[in-house]
Amino acid sequence: MANFKYKARDKFGKSISGVMSGDDKSAVAQNLGSAGYIPISIEEAKESKWLGQAGAIFDRITLEDLTIFTRQLLTLQKSGVALLASLSTLE
Repeated sequence: MANFKYKARDKFGKSISGVMSGDDKSAVAQNLGSAGYIPISIEEAKESKWLGQAGAIFDRITLEDLTIFTRQLLTLQKSGVALLASLSTLE
């Protein structure tokens, strides 16, 4: 089984993306369809050289999420909250 990166839309038009294991692209498309999603694109995921399959976790973090996290962490740090307390709060 190979890993495939996909982009799909739900019945409300909201875009989702992720990684799914399957025998081929059509199997992944069938799995998405049975879950109620409309596939937009499906491509074979290339393994990260430095983390192997664990690197797929970082494919789910968007630039927008990273930006929001960084801004919120900066705000907490500027207000004098300790680093561990800041990270716990953002968790």
